[in-house]
Amino acid sequence: MIEDVDPVRLRTWWTAQRMAAAIIPASPEAAGFAAFGVATYLAFPQGVLDGVHRIALGARCVINEHVTLAAGFPGHIADGPPAIVLGDGVLLGRRCELHAMESILVGDDVYFGPDVKVFDHNHVADSPDVPIGHQLPLQVAPVEIGEGSWIGAGAMVLAGARIGRHTTVGAGAIVPRGDYPDHATLLGVPARRRAR
Repeated sequence: MIEDVDPVRLRTWWTAQRMAAAIIPASPEAAGFAAFGVATYLAFPQGVLDGVHRIALGARCVINEHVTLAAGFPGHIADGPPAIVLGDGVLLGRRCELHAMESILVGDDVYFGPDVKVFDHNHVADSPDVPIGHQLPLQVAPVEIGEGSWIGAGAMVLAGARIGRHTTVGAGAIVPRGDYPDHATLLGVPARRRAR
């Protein structure tokens, strides 16, 4: 019965299970990544991890619960260089999603709030008689996020965006294709540079 459950013992048990189920450098799963840096931690429960052989994680990264890291099409094993590269000290908040066909590069010490989404590709709609999701090839353009940047909760970074160093992307902003300078503040939909 619920009255018989000791909440302190239950929380202690759950904390121990979460720690045991995290992916760390010593975990067997870490060997499947293109790189898995020292002291990097993927919290449990993990989100979708697709194409991990094309995902390189730097040292001291913290990847929170329910984060999706997807390199290539789901379930498709493709060779090639890493499509997702996280520098050292990157923090991904809960429920973030990084989807790469070719290249998402995140510099050192970049922090993502929860629910951030990053895509290096987009669908095409060239044929009116074919469902958009079936039309290939996808439009692909590399994404870069410069070191020391902060990406606010719920922001979205789209294919072809190149964000400079020490840049703030406001919560809920959508950053389209383009070059954004160092030390910028990007706000809005679509994101525009604001004075600091």
